[in-house]
Amino acid sequence: MALIACKECGRMISKRAKTCPQCGARNRYTSRLTWIVVSGCVLIFYSFNYVSKHSEVSPHKAVVQKTPETSSPGNPAEYDVWVTSDNCWVVEEPSAASTVVGAIKGNAVVTIKDDGGEWLKIIYAPVRDMVTGNFIECPGYYIRKKDTTKTPPQKR
Repeated sequence: MALIACKECGRMISKRAKTCPQCGARNRYTSRLTWIVVSGCVLIFYSFNYVSKHSEVSPHKAVVQKTPETSSPGNPAEYDVWVTSDNCWVVEEPSAASTVVGAIKGNAVVTIKDDGGEWLKIIYAPVRDMVTGNFIECPGYYIRKKDTTKTPPQKR
């Protein structure tokens, strides 16, 4: 015979007794059948949850393969490059005689469009004005391809 403590008076009573003989409090205990039913419900809930997660295709797990952009005269490629020279001059037109608008410091990242020539058209770059030294907007201006690289520079 298994003995348990009464929840009211704390004296030892039989596990199967309906009331405590000392204080008269009802003996409520959880039977094995109750535990089996509760654990079965929990198991069924988690199994449905597990099956539903693994049967549907998640949009976050889908693999998207992006085709690399190739540069051609009709379809220029857009990508990021790093400035390799100490000062990279920014000009209005893609020619050596064009007016210098600003400069980009070395190791800066520049988003450009490459149409295959020796000049790269700027999409976004941290360009400083030559006179004031403030940053300026410069989409549509150009830099020389020889002043840039596609690989990140090594730390000195």
